[in-house]
Amino acid sequence: MLTAGELVADTLGSVIEKLRPEAFGAKRLKQLMDYPGLLKSFSARADVAFLAGFIDENAHTAIGKSRKLRNQAAHSKATFSLTEHRETLREMCELGPGTAAGVIRECRGDESLRATLSGRAAS
Repeated sequence: MLTAGELVADTLGSVIEKLRPEAFGAKRLKQLMDYPGLLKSFSARADVAFLAGFIDENAHTAIGKSRKLRNQAAHSKATFSLTEHRETLREMCELGPGTAAGVIRECRGDESLRATLSGRAAS
């Protein structure tokens, strides 16, 4: 669960990097993404990606559930088992139309990817 959380956080970082306005320099973005930058945390990356329209509400909700599970696993004093969280895992997979293609597609930073990630059909 911890590794999955890091993969999602890294993917969100890549999406933000690829879809950022060109005028927002790569050096400044790196400062924000690296510790102690404002976008270092999983939560901040998810919120910014949602706020900017890079992901839709369904993806943002699923990421929030993933973060909660990751935190439970990281801070659990007892043995953590995903079998106890089947319903949450099922809910996390309900991302809506078009999301699967966006998840597996290489992030190229084009409008069709932005549309796919936000659940809209590209025009």
